[in-house]
Amino acid sequence: MLIDIKFASICHSDIHQMKGDWGKQVYPQVPGHEIVGIVREIGKNVTKFKVGDRAGVGCMVDTDLNSCKNGGEQYCKDTIFT
Repeated sequence: MLIDIKFASICHSDIHQMKGDWGKQVYPQVPGHEIVGIVREIGKNVTKFKVGDRAGVGCMVDTDLNSCKNGGEQYCKDTIFT
């Protein structure tokens, strides 16, 4: 799915990243990994969205919460961070 990004948010992890709190940084950087936009294109397997829909992407995607005993998406072994 291709999303035309309209807004991106800066969260606390972006601030840590920009300050180098998690290790040496390579600049320039563009913070803001949580987005909202309009769907421009979809693939053949996309069923929940259509072109023109609003869509948002949080900091974690593609997680099967059913596999997480405590429901904490951030602790799932299959979490993919944006």
